[in-house]
Amino acid sequence: MRRSRRRGFTLLELMVGVVIGAISVAVAAKVAQVVIKQSARGRERTDFHARAQSFTRQLRADIRVAGMGSSGAIAWASPPPIAFPAVTYQTPNGYEAMPAVTGANNVAATGINGLTSQAGTDFLQLVVPDPSTAVRSTGFGRVGNGQMQMEQFNAGQDPVLGGPTIVAPPCATDPARPAPLIYIVDNTAPSGAGRAMLAYVASWDAAGLTIFDAFAFTVAPGARVMCARISTYWVDDQGWFHRSDFDRRGQGAQQIAGTMVMVDAASTIGNAISPGVDDFQIALAMSADVQRRRGLALDPATRFVFAPGGLTPPVPPTRNEWADVRQVRFNVLSRTLRKVVSTSQGVRLQAREDGAVPPARSRGHGTEWVTSTEVLMSLKFFDEGAPANTVADPF
Repeated sequence: MRRSRRRGFTLLELMVGVVIGAISVAVAAKVAQVVIKQSARGRERTDFHARAQSFTRQLRADIRVAGMGSSGAIAWASPPPIAFPAVTYQTPNGYEAMPAVTGANNVAATGINGLTSQAGTDFLQLVVPDPSTAVRSTGFGRVGNGQMQMEQFNAGQDPVLGGPTIVAPPCATDPARPAPLIYIVDNTAPSGAGRAMLAYVASWDAAGLTIFDAFAFTVAPGARVMCARISTYWVDDQGWFHRSDFDRRGQGAQQIAGTMVMVDAASTIGNAISPGVDDFQIALAMSADVQRRRGLALDPATRFVFAPGGLTPPVPPTRNEWADVRQVRFNVLSRTLRKVVSTSQGVRLQAREDGAVPPARSRGHGTEWVTSTEVLMSLKFFDEGAPANTVADPF
C-alpha cells in the first residue's frame, strides 16, 4: 500500500506568487489612482461649466434689459441725488442723465472696500430695471412735482385662489431697503419712442407714489414704474467675480477714478457671485449715429470700444456718447478651483479684446475663456425708429 505524501510550496513558487501579487496590487492601485484622478477632473469640469453657465446667464440677462424702453440715456429725478456727479452728464435737452451701459477699460489695481481689483481687468456698469415688478401709472407725474397716482400691484396673485391686494411692489415696502431705486419708463410718445428716469421712493401707498425731489419731465398716465438697480461687474485679485449693486438712497458708492463707473462701497462680501475668475474683458459696440456724427465710414468693425481697431483710436467716446452703446461682448477668464493634475507645466493663454496677456497657468487648472455677445434690443429699436443723427436723450 502506497502512502501519499503532502508536499508544500517551494521557495521559488512562493517568490513567484509574491511577485505576481505585488504586481497585481500595484496595477490595482494605479488603476484606482487614475479613476480617482479622472473622477476629480470630471467633478472639476462639471463645477467649472456650472459656474460659467450661472454667471454668464446672469450677466446676459442684465445686459438684455439694461436701459429698457429708453433711448440709452436715463434721466435722474431733479436735482439728481447721485453721489458722484462725474458718473452722469448733461444731455443736449438739459437733463442730468446716466448711460444705460458704461465701461471702464483695463483699470489699474484699485482698492474697493478692503479688496483689490485685478490689475488690467475691465468694469461693466448697467442700469437694470426689473420688469416683473412693473406697475402702471394712472395719473400724470408732472415736472417739478414728485407725486403720481398708481394702480395697485398684484403680481404673483393666484387668479383662482386670490389673495390680499398689494399696494406696491415688495421692493418699495421692504424695511431693510429704505428709499429704493425705481425706474420710470414712458413710451407714450406718438412715435412709440421711450424715455426713462431714475428716482428714489419716498412713499408708496394707496394714495400713490411720492419720490424724493421732483420728476425731471412730465410722466404720462400708463407709464411703467419698476424696481431697479445700478450693477457693476468686476473681478478682484483673489479670483472672485463681483456684481456690486447700487439700489437705494443714501447707499455709499465709490467712483472708479477717471471713469463714469461706480461700485457699492458698503460691502464686497455679499456681492461675490463666482470664484475662480482671473480676468474680465469687454468690448462695447456704439450706435452707427456716433460714426455718422463723426463723419466716419459705417464700418461695423470699428464700432467697438475696448477692442483693437475700435473707437479708442483715434478718438475715445465722449461722455454723452456712452448712451450710444448698443452691443456688449464679454469675455470671462475662468478656471477650475483645484489643480487636479499635478504638473508644473504652464500654458500661455491668448489675450481677449485689448486686455493684457493673462499670466501663465498650470494646465491642471483647466483655464479657458467664456465668451458671449448680447444686443441691447430696446436701444437698437430706438436707433431704427429715430431719424438719422438723433442724439440719445430723454427728449
